[in-house]
Amino acid sequence: MVWNMVGEIRKRIESYVKVEGFDLGFEDGSPGDENGAHAVVHVVPRTPGVHLRLPRGIEWVDFSK
Repeated sequence: MVWNMVGEIRKRIESYVKVEGFDLGFEDGSPGDENGAHAVVHVVPRTPGVHLRLPRGIEWVDFSK
């Protein structure tokens, strides 16, 4: 189900912005974290000519087109 949502988000972003690919980031928190147990998926589009500095502490995966 999560991967279906990520795919839908990617399609929607691509319909508005020209992208070269995506970086997906994964974070999880433990019950002792400030925000409690949780999981987060970051979907970051890479647009031509723009280079973002991705934050540390997140496991990033390069999904080139």
